[in-house]
Amino acid sequence: MSFRCQACYQPQATRTKPTLVVTKVRKVLYQLTKPAQKRLGREFAEGREIMKEIAVCPACAEYRVVPMVMETKEVPLHA
Repeated sequence: MSFRCQACYQPQATRTKPTLVVTKVRKVLYQLTKPAQKRLGREFAEGREIMKEIAVCPACAEYRVVPMVMETKEVPLHA
């Protein structure tokens, strides 16, 4: 057994490679440094972080799950 699919829960044949599918993400606001703030003309940059991903079999990988935005997080600048 190579792995068990986290979508259909079926054991997969040996040497079957899992496909990682992102199921949850969150928006993140990063505070920019002073030089970057001057250059870009804004105080924050927006990004996304992966909260959860699952290993699925090739058959389930065809039905990719659309990521859900779960929460917003602000990352402070550490000086």
